[in-house]
Amino acid sequence: MRAFPMPKWVDDGAGPIAAFDGAYSYLSNFAGPGEGVLNGVRYQDDEILYRTSEHAYQAAKFASPAVRKWIAAQETPSAAKYQARAYAGKAYKDWPARSLEAMATILRSKFDLNPELAQRLVSTGSRELVEGNLWGDVFWGVCRCKGENHLGRLLMQVRHELQRFSTRWSGEGTQNLCIGCGEKIHPGWSCATAANMFGRGHT
Repeated sequence: MRAFPMPKWVDDGAGPIAAFDGAYSYLSNFAGPGEGVLNGVRYQDDEILYRTSEHAYQAAKFASPAVRKWIAAQETPSAAKYQARAYAGKAYKDWPARSLEAMATILRSKFDLNPELAQRLVSTGSRELVEGNLWGDVFWGVCRCKGENHLGRLLMQVRHELQRFSTRWSGEGTQNLCIGCGEKIHPGWSCATAANMFGRGHT
């Protein structure tokens, strides 16, 4: 069995990561170049390169390319969120049903395009990731010990997918294809992810 190098980032902590700030600010959807999101984020086959996951998530609410571009042009994730609210009447009517899958797609892109962050995510091992907050978000996170923590759960799902790159993967029993070139690869990822993280491409 071929051995692959382990990520250079080592997380020596223990127990849950209870908030996405400080050393873990890169996990936040508001993370930008200052937190290591140097190569931006994409959404599906959209040609727009978004500054942050928050920009991409807010833009994903709309079918209109013009609205997406306008949201992408906002200087900050807070401004992107504000503009999405301003255009709320043009959002997909079934957005609540789409939102979780959209976020999962955006998170995969974030760590696909920014391999050093992918290494840092993998280095958290099996620690629980909790988007703790004080602003009352009990859907994506946890506030005052209450919440569904969907962002944390999706990050743990993405981490699990990335961790599977660190061992030999044969693709047995699956027909998933690389999102970049069409070859068989781990679901939802491009072969560049594996190459950048672990010095490998397809099995």
